[in-house]
Formats: sequence, structure tokens, C-alpha cells
Amino acid sequence: MNKTKKKNKKRVIFSHDYNKMQAMIRDSWFTEKVAWLKNRFMEVGCPLPPKGFKRYKQYLTWNDRYWKRYSEMLQLDEYLDGCLKITRGNELISAKEYEGLQDFNQKFLPPVYGEIYSEILHYYGLPTNNDYFRDFLESYIFFGKTDCTLSPFGVCAIRNKKTNKPELFVRIYSHTRKEDILNHWDFIAKEQKNFFNSASESIGKNKAWEEIDRDIEVYNLYKKLKSELQANKIRRAIDHSALDVKIFIKIHNKYPKINITAIRRIISQAKKRLGER
Repeated sequence: MNKTKKKNKKRVIFSHDYNKMQAMIRDSWFTEKVAWLKNRFMEVGCPLPPKGFKRYKQYLTWNDRYWKRYSEMLQLDEYLDGCLKITRGNELISAKEYEGLQDFNQKFLPPVYGEIYSEILHYYGLPTNNDYFRDFLESYIFFGKTDCTLSPFGVCAIRNKKTNKPELFVRIYSHTRKEDILNHWDFIAKEQKNFFNSASESIGKNKAWEEIDRDIEVYNLYKKLKSELQANKIRRAIDHSALDVKIFIKIHNKYPKINITAIRRIISQAKKRLGER
């Protein structure tokens, strides 16, 4: 059990960005900023666990409570009176009044941590819209993790413009190793299954088509009879049950074990195996 957990643990990629984050979390300005943020969460009734959340679901529950608390505090008389005192009830306010309102909001309302991420990254001269940096901050602040790292590989799904076929790629980076693919193959296989099932490209288990000659014969007969009906310009909807009976009559002597019910199943499976609709 322990061996499996160790095997599937994400390998840390010691990239330049990772090292930048490691340097940042060791800086006194940063630690003081995070301490202030956590203290503000506690002051508004949304404290974080001392060592962070253990599961992402716990974080989501806290996040719902946080935004509910934010909405509640916007309606408090104390907040509304404080805003009124600054703006004096005017819709158009001066730059000084706007700054005062911003300062009051920061001191009174729950801190918008997404804005705090931007403030931290801006302080260190880092791009504020970088997903890796922001994910690192979230992982550190809310989960107590210091090893948020780059993905060892990527999985990319596209539809080929020339063939119109769905394609799934494993993206290899400069830091990708063979072990990364092998250790996370369960994840890749799950993505593969979900993607091709949703794209209607899966034919089920990879096994030989045992009755391919019989099934192709039945399917071709079905298409021939259906085409004849359409050529005769029969405008009403094709009665597949009647079509199945015609097929049964034609093949019964050759394939006595096939009943009418099986014919519809054979046609459906042949379509799927051939990738036709």
C-alpha cells in the first residue's frame, strides 16, 4: 500500500519558477503577508486549519462559507454606515473618497484572496496572471504545501482538421521522464477512456471480431435493402422491424441460429465497429 502511494506521488520539478517560489516563501515580507491574510480570515469568521486543508473538498466547503460571509457583511449596518460616512451618499465621489472607500473595504470586509495573490506576485515582479504561480500560492496558503510543482507531462485533446477524428496526445516536456508516464498511466488511461467515449470513437474492448464474415454479410444486406427502399422514394419512415424480417428470411437457411432479435443487435454492433452511423 505504501509502495503504491510512493510510486504515484508527483515528482518535484526543480524549475526556475519553482525555485522562485521557494525563495519567496522564505522571505519575511511574504510570511508576514500570509499571516495577515490568515488572521483576517479568522477575524471575519472564516478561519483556516493551522496546517491547512487535507482535502480539496474541505477547501470548497470553506470557500462557500467565505463568500456567504462576504455577502452577509456587505449588508451589515456597520458596513453601510461606514460607506455612507465616506461618500456622504453621493454617487459621484472624488479620488480621495474612492481611496478611502477602498481602504475601508480592505479593513472591514473579508480579504479577496485572488487580489492578494496579485499583490504578492506584483511585489516580487512576477506575472500576476501566471497559473503556476497562483496555484502555488493557493497550495501554500490553503493546504500548507511547499512543493507545488509543474506537471511532469500534459494530456491534450484535439480534433484533427483534416480527418475530423478526435486525437489524444501525451505532451512531453523537457523535464518529462519515462517514469512519469509509467507511474501515471492510470490517469492517462482514464482520460483516454473518457475522451474517446464522449467522442463516440470507442468500440469497446480491443478484441477480434469473431463473427466478422456473418456480421458483414448481414450488415451489407441491411444497407442494400434500405437503399432499395430509399431509391423507391418511400417517403414514410423505414420500418426497421419489417426490414429485419426480410433479412431473416434471406439468411435463415445459411444462419439458422440467428433470430430476428439478433439481427438488430448485429447491425448495431457492425455500425459501431465500422465507425458508421
